[in-house]
Amino acid sequence: NSGHSPHTILEFVTNGTHYPELFDSDFAFQRLTITVSIDNVGDRFELERNGAQWSEVVDNVRRFADLASRHAFVRLGASVTVNIQNVLDLPEVVSTIRNLGIQDCFFNWLSQPAWLSIDSMTEQARTLAISRLEGHAELAMVVERLRRAPVTDGREFCREMRVLDQRRGQRFDLTHKEIAQAMG
Repeated sequence: NSGHSPHTILEFVTNGTHYPELFDSDFAFQRLTITVSIDNVGDRFELERNGAQWSEVVDNVRRFADLASRHAFVRLGASVTVNIQNVLDLPEVVSTIRNLGIQDCFFNWLSQPAWLSIDSMTEQARTLAISRLEGHAELAMVVERLRRAPVTDGREFCREMRVLDQRRGQRFDLTHKEIAQAMG
């Protein structure tokens, strides 16, 4: 409203569960970058983001994509935090991100809690993840990281996931069956 927005660069980072009504008003920025954190899709997303509804996120991302299509100053991206829960699903996550109209996809590494990091995978889980991700050019850096990752027995991961499942009333082994089995 002050008239300074055409000279302002705004970086907006969101988990996608809400769409600010501000974006429906008549505005212009020098640049507006919207980054949506999307680590998985569907029921796996809902388990990982306890309390979030995937359908709401999809609706909001479509609204962000529409905004980006109407305004040249808007850039839409997605941030994916790679971890044990989503590593097998990354090809589907990237495909979904592209299908939702998101232009840029960035990867970062979960480091804490350490038991959820891909550096805490069992040999079986690591081998499965490498085989699943090989051949996806956009995921080559994840494969390289997996090849260098140490191997664990998976006990801490299993113990902590059971605690989370009990606290949240959910079942990781039902929504993430393959990785749950590979982690023990």
